[in-house]
Amino acid sequence: MSTVLAIDTSTSQTCVALVENGKVLFNKSHLDPLAHGEVLPKLVAQALKLTAKVDLVAVGMGPGPFTGLRVGITFAQSYALAAGALARLLVCELELHSRKVTHSVPVLIGQAFAL
Repeated sequence: MSTVLAIDTSTSQTCVALVENGKVLFNKSHLDPLAHGEVLPKLVAQALKLTAKVDLVAVGMGPGPFTGLRVGITFAQSYALAAGALARLLVCELELHSRKVTHSVPVLIGQAFAL
C-alpha cells in the first residue's frame, strides 16, 4: 500500500492531493498568491483526515516564484522528515511534460505529480 501526499505552490494556487494506491482521495486548491504559507497546512490537515500514514511526499519545484516554491518545498521536506515518509520527491513540471508522463495525479490543468 502506497500513499502519496502531493503539494504544489509554484503558481498563484496552493494545491494539495492525496493518492492511495493510485486512487485520488483528496484534491483541493486555493487561489491566493500571497497565502501559500497560511493555506498549505490547512489543506494538508484536511487531506490527512483521510489516512493515517503517508509513504511519499511529492512537491512541485517550479518553475515559479521563489517565495511560493520555498513555502512548498520547505513544508514538504519538513513534513516528510517528521512523518517518517520513506522518500521525498521533487517534481519539476517542465520535466514531466518533456517526458510525457502518463501516470500522474492531476492537481491543476497543466500540472501533475508523477507517481
